[in-house]
Amino acid sequence: MRTMGLSPVDLPGMPVRLYAWLLDRLPLAVLHRLLPRVVRGGRAGKAPSLQMDLERGARHSEVEYLNGAVVRTGLELGVPVPANALIYRTLAAMVEGTIPRDAYTANPHALLAPLR
Repeated sequence: MRTMGLSPVDLPGMPVRLYAWLLDRLPLAVLHRLLPRVVRGGRAGKAPSLQMDLERGARHSEVEYLNGAVVRTGLELGVPVPANALIYRTLAAMVEGTIPRDAYTANPHALLAPLR
């Protein structure tokens, strides 16, 4: 967003600008404790749409338009986006069926191995 000269915009009921500011400034240890509560609260008990796509066996998913767009823009601008690239590759492969949906259920930390 910085490279593109964009700023976060608040959404109804979601102070996005505040969250972006906090993400930029709080220590990682604090974010690890805070973010799960914020994310859970914002979901209102509803499963993420990406998860619902996978559960119903959809062959297309919004991951292409969300994380895929971030990856493509990062490549165009020369900005590394390793977390989004990993999320995009993994979820796209799950949608395509080349990675089992439950591949990381028993060991979610294995998902991070490519980033180390």
